[in-house]
Amino acid sequence: MRWYVLNHGWRATDKHYFGHVLYTLGKAKPMVAGAMAGMSRATLDVLAERYRTMEHEYGDRNQFKHGRCVDRDGATEEVTTSRCMREINVHPEALFDDVPELGLVQPHIMIWQPKDLFVKARRNPESWYFSGQPKNMGQLDVRASSFAVR
Repeated sequence: MRWYVLNHGWRATDKHYFGHVLYTLGKAKPMVAGAMAGMSRATLDVLAERYRTMEHEYGDRNQFKHGRCVDRDGATEEVTTSRCMREINVHPEALFDDVPELGLVQPHIMIWQPKDLFVKARRNPESWYFSGQPKNMGQLDVRASSFAVR
């Protein structure tokens, strides 16, 4: 991760929210999910202040307006964080490594083992995981043990 941040010239004073981006909330509302969600110091400072003023809603969920940055019974961390990030105008950045010699990109952060990731792609390329991913994201060809664009 340190290599990626340094290689892209990111500074702690820049706002960044990064990791594996999912589009399960709709294409206009991506979120970072999985094993690692990263934030720069500047992002964390602004987000911490937003959390200090966060509303708390408990009880019947039907009473409350959804899609907001609130502490609520049953809320999930990734969804709530992504909503709060949008409120402070910080948007998720997917981390991909360019592989120019192969004309493709590869995810820098994965939520599964690589072998599982690429098997899932072949089984269901339209799944929640792959919707919204770059079209030139490589897939593993197990027979040839190399990456190829499908």
